[in-house]
Amino acid sequence: MIREIKAYLEKELFESSHDIEHSYRVAQNAEILAARREDVDMEVLKISALLHDIAKAREDLDASHQTDHCVEGVKMASDLLRKLNYPEAKLEKVCQAIRYHREFQPDVPLCIEAMLIYDAGILENLGAIGIARTYMIAGEFQEKLYNPEPLAAYIQKNVNISTGKVMDFSIHAPNLEFDLNWADADRRLYTPEAKKTARERIAFSKMFFRTLHNEWYGKGEERIGKS
Repeated sequence: MIREIKAYLEKELFESSHDIEHSYRVAQNAEILAARREDVDMEVLKISALLHDIAKAREDLDASHQTDHCVEGVKMASDLLRKLNYPEAKLEKVCQAIRYHREFQPDVPLCIEAMLIYDAGILENLGAIGIARTYMIAGEFQEKLYNPEPLAAYIQKNVNISTGKVMDFSIHAPNLEFDLNWADADRRLYTPEAKKTARERIAFSKMFFRTLHNEWYGKGEERIGKS
């Protein structure tokens, strides 16, 4: 079954920031978080991680912006797993994990597998990998390398207050993405293990963007052009 799922994902996940390698890493994060737990169905966890972004490319290619990859992903995963005769009781948990994995959504997942997928997905956006992926996405949307504008002023100018979404990506930048969405991500996590890892990765991300800020303004000992 895993082989068939991977083959399907190879066709659906073709964006560099949300490719099958991203799904593998989320699966790895989730398995690490679940390692010492006895209340987790590891098969459900792995399949949920592999399929959680199955509809992400479809969302991004939808010019009408009507597609929600969490909702569409549930439909796609259900169709696929039913063709593979996956048990309905387990399918319900997989669908819950896909439906509620998005970073900002009002509903709380009920099963532990869905909570772990949520936490694992957040961790994928933090630390060195999180920074690398943010810049991959920045390239896809033609964002700036760095935008030093104060966050409060930027939000007033370029963030839809009702939805929290960026309006003009041409003036967006990875440092603002971090400040907007990830600087306090540990507070939104469900498991103590994920919170601990998140705090470590957030500290690294803050150090990176401080260094970027200093280099941007020519601060520090190593200056370009300094004799």
